[in-house]
Amino acid sequence: MAENKPRPFKVNVRQETLDWVTQRVESARVIPDAVNLPKDRDWEDGAPSTVMNELVEYLNWKNSYDWRKVEEKLNSTYKMFTLDIPEGDEVLQVHFVHLYITLARDQEPYFYYSHMDGLVTSRR
Repeated sequence: MAENKPRPFKVNVRQETLDWVTQRVESARVIPDAVNLPKDRDWEDGAPSTVMNELVEYLNWKNSYDWRKVEEKLNSTYKMFTLDIPEGDEVLQVHFVHLYITLARDQEPYFYYSHMDGLVTSRR
């Protein structure tokens, strides 16, 4: 088996993909709530339209969200890598961020893994 070493990784979403997402966001409509549910049950059929409208307005996805700016921030902030891990008949590609932290003498370093997209940016 060949030596398996971490490979540097940079976020670089294809422009074609960003154009597709932009088109979808621009054509998206927030569907009005079909039924007015009591406040304690208003999430039963998904996110209420009032919440979705607030999110669209807050994030300003349609007018000013700049993915390339986010991409640059991720690439300049984190040392990211991928590593292929053989598992049976397949190879799993793991993406990870290498962070240096100062530990107290009695602390052990740890490995934190999550499959959740956006975890790195939401924890910063």
